[in-house]
Amino acid sequence: MKHERRQEARIKSLNLVRVRERGSPGPGVLGRTLDLSREGARLEVERAFPLESRVCFSLALGNLVLELEGRVRSLRERGAHRFELGLQLYELDPYAYEDLDEFLQLQAG
Repeated sequence: MKHERRQEARIKSLNLVRVRERGSPGPGVLGRTLDLSREGARLEVERAFPLESRVCFSLALGNLVLELEGRVRSLRERGAHRFELGLQLYELDPYAYEDLDEFLQLQAG
């Protein structure tokens, strides 16, 4: 039986993201969220990132763009140039949490 590590429920939400490894130059890769929570996100992107690597990503929530950081906790190949990343969010500033919470509450209905 698989052990569930999540504390918060994930909300299905499709949002544009741009992801790059922390400290790496360049624009990163485009992708989208598949689901979100206050603690993590599941993303679909066009290249793999190493497990346990730290990533920075820009998350578009309507007219707002949040700059977030996370650690890659899971990786799954979904097809040619399509990878699913499970991220654990960390080091969010209080304002980012506020904006993310507000978005998640609106999505949850």
